Parts: sequence; structure tokens; C-alpha cells
Amino acid sequence: MIVAASSIVVVFLLTAILAAFRSSIDPATDLLAFLLVVFAAANLGGWIIGLLTAAVSVVSVVWYLMPPLHTFRFSDGQDVTAIVTFIAVALATCIVVAIADRRAADAERARDEAAIARAAAAGDELRTAILRAVSHDLRTPLSSIKASATSLLQSDVEWSEAERTEFLETIDDEVDRLDKVVGDLLDLSRLEAGVIRPRRERVEIGPVITHALESLSDSTDGVVVDVLDDLPDLQADPMLLERSLANVVANAMRHAGGRASIVSRRRGAGVEIRVVDHGPGIAPQDRDAMFEPFRRLGDARGDGRAGVGLGLAVARGLLDAMEFGLQFADTPGGGLTVVITGPVWVGAREEVGA
Repeated sequence: MIVAASSIVVVFLLTAILAAFRSSIDPATDLLAFLLVVFAAANLGGWIIGLLTAAVSVVSVVWYLMPPLHTFRFSDGQDVTAIVTFIAVALATCIVVAIADRRAADAERARDEAAIARAAAAGDELRTAILRAVSHDLRTPLSSIKASATSLLQSDVEWSEAERTEFLETIDDEVDRLDKVVGDLLDLSRLEAGVIRPRRERVEIGPVITHALESLSDSTDGVVVDVLDDLPDLQADPMLLERSLANVVANAMRHAGGRASIVSRRRGAGVEIRVVDHGPGIAPQDRDAMFEPFRRLGDARGDGRAGVGLGLAVARGLLDAMEFGLQFADTPGGGLTVVITGPVWVGAREEVGA
């Protein structure tokens, strides 16, 4: 309660200060200051306090700082964009703080005091990584969206059709990127809570690969697919398998300059899907770290968009839930191969034995 009360007081004081300089400070800039308050409240008091602080901040900014004052109407489309951006970052912050709090609670219930100490240290490292991920991997696309939207809304500049298209494509790409990050955060939260219950359906591997590639925001022209026509169907949850495969392929493309291969073959009693890249590869001693949330081991793209570091962690969690296997192998000639192994559809096995 002390943290909650303190957060509300800080929001009101900040509102009063910014209101005094309202004529010289843009409301979008005001929201960045309130984001710092939300970050602090969520980390000190938990995700509920963070949400409460975010809600009070939005009301204060709209009522006291955005024209027309003392109303909940918007006179400028840029203000709407700024508020939506603020809400998205605040929600993402609360989600990742909830994940960290759950891990901390699990550590406290551990019986071994030494294990508790190690888990606490890991929790501190995770929280630092979360803040770094939120500050970079969410704010970077939001900044691009804000810049493009602001440019389009400028009434004193006549943009050419090509320039307008470029701005809109930037917004579309960055929204896809945000959707991917938030989707991974939500999936990780569901895995941590143990609420994912996979379906057991007959799944044809070809369409799953096609849909997985179509779900990626980056171009998949450099991805080669090699799937035999006579492969048996899998027993899986098609949505979870598609999401897992998309994350693995995106990781391979990221480390190999947009190029990868997907090869599927029958292996014993199951079906094997190999996602092959010819990037720099990963040293054997570093491969377990690839499954840790918020860990990033290099990026061949070189554009600073390595991602929040959740793709493989989510992929392994979803595959484990379906009782699929996931292993690493060296690619001949250099690179990394991710091997996914799944069970054949039970009905298919019964037909073979009939």
C-alpha cells in the first residue's frame, strides 16, 4: 500500500510540474516521464501497482496536459498515438514483471537454502534483462512508429506518394515486430503459469510449414523447403507447432542473413524437421543458454534488431508441452541445425499395423 500511495503522489506531483511548463513541453514527451514512474512502481510494488500507476498517469495526462484541457477528447491524432504507445509499453512492462515475480515466488518456496540463493541471484539478473528488453526492444519500434506517424500528420509538409508509402510500411513492419515481442511475452507467461493444454490432432507437416513462414514479418525468400510427399502425419497441436517452428526459423534467419533450409524426413517411429542455417553457429557450451529467456547470442543482421530473446525459450516450452523433442546439431560446412522430432499420428500407426 505504501508503494501504491507513493506512486500516486509522484504522478500528481509530476503532473503539477509538467502542467506549469505545458506550453513548452510536448505531451508525448510528458508520457516518457510518466513511463519512468510506471517502471519504478511495477518493479517496487509488482505488476498490479504498475497497472494502477499507468491508469492514473493516462487520466492525469489526458485531463491536465493534453488539449482540450479537462476533457477526455483528443484534438490531435499524434496525442492518440502517444497514449496508445504509452499503454502498450506499460502493459508489456507489467507482463514481464509478473513473470519475474512468479519466478521469485517459486524460488522462495524452494527447500534448499543454497538453491534459493542462486534463484534469487538469477531473479535479479532476469529483472535487469527484463528492464533492458523493455527499454530497447519495445521502445525502438515504438519510436519508429511515432516518428513515421508524426511525419504523416504534419500539415506543413507535402509528402510524395512514395514517401507516404515508406512511412506506412515502416509503421506496418514495426507493429508486426511489436506484436511478435508481446506475443512471445504472453506465451512465456502462459508457459510459466502452466495453463497451456495442447490438443492432439492429425497434422500434415507441409501446411504447418507454409503457415509458419507466412506468419513471419521478414521476407522468407531465402528459405528453402524440402518436405517429402509421402511423410506420415504428425500427432500435434497445429497452432503450437506452427508458432514453435516460426520462432525457430526466425532465429535461423536472424543468424544467417535471412537464409535457411527446412528439411523434413521420417526418422524411426517419428518425423524429424530440421531447420538448417549456414551462419556462424553456436559453440556447444553456449547452446543451453539459447533456451533462457532474454538471452541473445549474436545477430548476423547487424541492424540492432536482435529481438527480445524469447523465441527459442517459447519454442522449447511449446514443443515440450506437445512432447516433441528439440536438439541442436552442427551444420556441415558451418552453421547450426535445429532438430525437431515429433510423434506420428496414432491413427496412422494403427493403419500400418492393421
